[in-house]
Amino acid sequence: MGTQPLRVAVVGFGKLGRACAEAIVKDEQFALAGIVRRPERVAELLPEPFRETPVVFHVGGLQRLDAALVCVPVEHVIGVAHDVLQAKIPMVECARLHGEAFQDHKREIDRLAARHKVPAVVGAGWDPGHYVYVELEAGADAETIARAIRSDPLFVGDETLVFPVESVALLEAEGHGLVMERRGAAAGVGHQLFLLEARFSERALAAVVMLAAARALSQRGQGAYSVFDLPTGALWGGLRSWAEKEWL
Repeated sequence: MGTQPLRVAVVGFGKLGRACAEAIVKDEQFALAGIVRRPERVAELLPEPFRETPVVFHVGGLQRLDAALVCVPVEHVIGVAHDVLQAKIPMVECARLHGEAFQDHKREIDRLAARHKVPAVVGAGWDPGHYVYVELEAGADAETIARAIRSDPLFVGDETLVFPVESVALLEAEGHGLVMERRGAAAGVGHQLFLLEARFSERALAAVVMLAAARALSQRGQGAYSVFDLPTGALWGGLRSWAEKEWL
């Protein structure tokens, strides 16, 4: 494509962080510049193909970054965002928040990003919806647990179905799926039906969305944006012209 790959750091190397790192090394538009881990885990040997990747305990220890993908639990995002944005590094994060909680979160990231004059994309990932699978301990009451989950701020106001299963680990190994059906009218014509069914790895899909958001960062001014604020074409980066020829 004639352009230099974007140098990206991954902050957090849990399941999502590893999925992002794997997606980066497979995409010629990106280069994995480093991985940020907790101090007590910096010395741990990384699996292939990341053995030669620099590992640091603070994002400031990496040079010439175009973006950082923040892959930490939601309760740690603001603190990590402060460090990343203070270092004037554009960032993408994927906190699963909804409603007012998401708006408050976006406003706080926007305040930090504007202060340090860099862009940030918030909530860029994959929300698996409100089917919740639980593995019960012996003697646990499924309905009591279901009520507790439905009262959690993350799920309040949405239809949440709770399913007890024998093994969550086995369920995760099978991947995730989506069935979306939309009925209505279009251009004045009734009885229109849109049906989409997909099967995928939740973490891999979230990583793809985060990388797409990272492509769009260079075209954004300072402040925080959601994926809905980004032009669709910007998500393709250097592949935009190819995508327009292929799909339009």
